[in-house]
Amino acid sequence: YYKVKRENIDYIHCHMPFARAAAILIKMDPRTDVELVFHEHGTTYRDSTFFEGCMKITKPLVKGHIAVSDKSKEILKKNIGIDEDKIAVIRSFADKEKFSKSEVNQFELDIDSNKEKRFKVGFAGRIEDRKGWKTMVELSDILNDVEIFVAGEGSKSDVLKNEASVR
Repeated sequence: YYKVKRENIDYIHCHMPFARAAAILIKMDPRTDVELVFHEHGTTYRDSTFFEGCMKITKPLVKGHIAVSDKSKEILKKNIGIDEDKIAVIRSFADKEKFSKSEVNQFELDIDSNKEKRFKVGFAGRIEDRKGWKTMVELSDILNDVEIFVAGEGSKSDVLKNEASVR
């Protein structure tokens, strides 16, 4: 709270439930003039009446929502009642389930017909298990002729370097 006041913070970008709860308390203080943005990573997928209730109650306090997929956006609209114009979809990583073998084969044909154009996929973030960097490395086993770039640091940086060196 004090940092928000002292630094004159305009927006609080909340990822996890604890951050959301703390930000709501700060927002409810009439001495603060801060806007809240909730970033939905998948909590909406859980069957949680408590979570949905909290989101509905706090809905008027939240300026906007970031959903990581179209499905997250639809769940926010349907289950929580968030207005569509308050939800932006910003995808945070590649979903390896989205790429079936036939899609990969078609993609490879497209690449083969024009070798100078290479598809590039990037990941920038903390190198932690829960952040999805490993999915990017695993994609390199499935997708041929694709350049994959991973940038960041974290407790798993050495594991990433080792994984990359064996591929």
